[in-house]
Amino acid sequence: MVSFDDIGKRIFADRRWLPNALIGGVLSFVPVLNIFALGYLYRYYGQVHRGAGFEWPEWSDWEGMFVDGLHFAAVLGLYGLLPVVVGVGAAQALSWVFGHMAYVLLAPLLLVAPLWVMAMLYAFQPRRRWAVLGRPAVAWLMMRAAWPELVTPALAFWGLMWLVWPVLFGFAFFLGFLVLGAYYTRLFLEIENQGAGRSSRG
Repeated sequence: MVSFDDIGKRIFADRRWLPNALIGGVLSFVPVLNIFALGYLYRYYGQVHRGAGFEWPEWSDWEGMFVDGLHFAAVLGLYGLLPVVVGVGAAQALSWVFGHMAYVLLAPLLLVAPLWVMAMLYAFQPRRRWAVLGRPAVAWLMMRAAWPELVTPALAFWGLMWLVWPVLFGFAFFLGFLVLGAYYTRLFLEIENQGAGRSSRG
């Protein structure tokens, strides 16, 4: 099984990582332009999904990158931001009864959000079928199969976000999601291939 440390080493072995990360981090700070950063991440996950390696791609075809970014933004909004917003609203309502303990309920939701986003993006990317986004059970099955390996990277991501908030938020989001997404994509790919192998042997 692929390891989080190994993926990180392969990502940062590319000497182009720093200039590319700086560009993505700067773009992530700017509304509208941050769609390009999401598009870059989307392309990187697709590259890993195809088994093409962990080299950092060039910033090119900006029009296509913007479209890719909109795809990522749709998945991120539906399966990342929306559950968190609903959770915050529910916690605020429950705080009248349970006080600050109501916000403790948000911890699992914050942990699951990036996992759910990446699982749905993995399911969506190959054929870009929007109908897949209406089937959250697909992502749930993938997350359940890989659950032990998903938790520590997600905790590391939120720890990084907390440490640098708000000064370096854009850089932490871009770099954190790139590493996190590459690892999850490769992990889901291995699980999918193992399942296909068992099916063929059966």
